[in-house]
Amino acid sequence: MAAGWAALVSMEINGSYPPLYKIGGLFFAVWGIYLFDRIFDSFRFPLIAETPRRHVFAKKHRPVLFALSGLAVVAAGVFILPHVTLDLIIAALFPGVLCFLYFVIFRFIKRSGDTRFPAKELVIGFCFASGVMVAAGTRFSAPSSFVIEVALAALFAGNCLIIGRAEHEFDRKLDPASFFGKNETGNWIPATLFIVSFSLAVILGTLNFLPVVGSILAMGSLLQLACRKWVETDLMQPIADGALLFPWVCLLFFG
Repeated sequence: MAAGWAALVSMEINGSYPPLYKIGGLFFAVWGIYLFDRIFDSFRFPLIAETPRRHVFAKKHRPVLFALSGLAVVAAGVFILPHVTLDLIIAALFPGVLCFLYFVIFRFIKRSGDTRFPAKELVIGFCFASGVMVAAGTRFSAPSSFVIEVALAALFAGNCLIIGRAEHEFDRKLDPASFFGKNETGNWIPATLFIVSFSLAVILGTLNFLPVVGSILAMGSLLQLACRKWVETDLMQPIADGALLFPWVCLLFFG
């Protein structure tokens, strides 16, 4: 998902795809982090009636996830290490620190409490968004790049909230750091993130003259809004994740 967004953003702003080492490095880094998160949860959470399928799979197939995470780390190193420069290290500091804080605060410390703010989901959103902009080579290169990063963060955080809404019964019992682990499912925060991502998409497509990025962001936001209809069904997560895959469709047909 992140690699597709990086390629799309770079193509429209720079007129070319990012170097292969950035796309490959981002893909395997994100995949490795995701796998580590699933492995960590497989140790932390017991199986209960409300356990989501992805957690059940991780618990039952933990050795496979360990092998895949090791592969992801090695592959990310192969792509990135030969091209490490001071500029790349500085650019990667923000997503790296956010990722570190995510695991420390929301996984190891297990932050909970009566929070009205989706801190965990927004940290995940900005981890993805800032990683995308670093790989695209456009982070803070222009005012529009900041708008893209915030819009992407809202879109990715919205994806987390949609999944959290569907898994709220599990979160309330075992993962109170999640937004819906402490808040009602009718909360107004997800709608606010939709408004932010969609509004910024319109701004990018009109005022900043980035019609492709703006259109794909708008379509992703609208699909997330439509997910509410299937929130209690097995279609919810595929549709929510599909909202983040539009860049690959666009690049496949028009790239």
